[in-house]
Amino acid sequence: MILPWWAVPVVHGLSSGWREDADGIYAEIQVAALPFDKNFAKVKDGKVRRFWLEVGAHRFQNVQDYPEFNEGDFVLSFEPLLDKYAYLLDRQPGTWNVRKGLGFQHERGLVFPFAVGCKGQATLAVAEHDMCSSVLPMAADSFPEGQDETFGVRDFKGRCATAAEKRLVPCISLEHVIRSWLGGSEVYYLKVDAQGSDLAVVKSAGRMLRRIQRVQLELACDFAASAYLQAPNCSEAVRFMRRQGYRCVFWDEEGQHDCGEPGASSSICQTCAAEIDLFFARVDPR
Repeated sequence: MILPWWAVPVVHGLSSGWREDADGIYAEIQVAALPFDKNFAKVKDGKVRRFWLEVGAHRFQNVQDYPEFNEGDFVLSFEPLLDKYAYLLDRQPGTWNVRKGLGFQHERGLVFPFAVGCKGQATLAVAEHDMCSSVLPMAADSFPEGQDETFGVRDFKGRCATAAEKRLVPCISLEHVIRSWLGGSEVYYLKVDAQGSDLAVVKSAGRMLRRIQRVQLELACDFAASAYLQAPNCSEAVRFMRRQGYRCVFWDEEGQHDCGEPGASSSICQTCAAEIDLFFARVDPR
């Protein structure tokens, strides 16, 4: 018997632009223009003075709002949550019926719906409190009971340390971004808020790590319960960054301080309560 065309099962691959399987529907779409320097047309003189990278942009505390982000700077942001990616795209100025530049969040910044720190695809565990979403597995079963509010999130175990759903997302390495997209240019500032995988993001720069001048990481304090399995703690990250030629500092209400010796009882990694933003500046040119 010959089946009518509409009854013939078809397996769709991304070569056709989209595919589907038992878990979902997937699309291949263009998110930015190449050659990459086409994206710099609205930077003064068409020349970028400093590149910034932002991993885990979400929608708050974006680097474009930093006072140091100046004319002539250009940022590449990465946000795998599609609604937050769409929010950043919608920040681009213009009325609803005017064409906007492909992939732009503003004239001096692109945003990509990618996770960072790996190659190909990754499974994103999405939490109810979606700022906790991560490419690392959640620690729901091992996270301690009785912590009703952690990091300002009520029912932290249920809303932050538990995956409400899982999504397949594209994932890219910093090495590819810097080497292929930026042509090996120096990166002035890298900000990472990747929910347990910050160090993996940095390591994905490979030999291009020496091109990054400053790094900001959000790290779990050494004695804090982690929402993620396999997540390195603060001291592990500081050790790695120091081996790569970076100095670590942090800020509090009294000003700037050295992070201290990793693992030492007096270090910030051991004295902080839950998580902390640490800042690294390259002192070894390598």
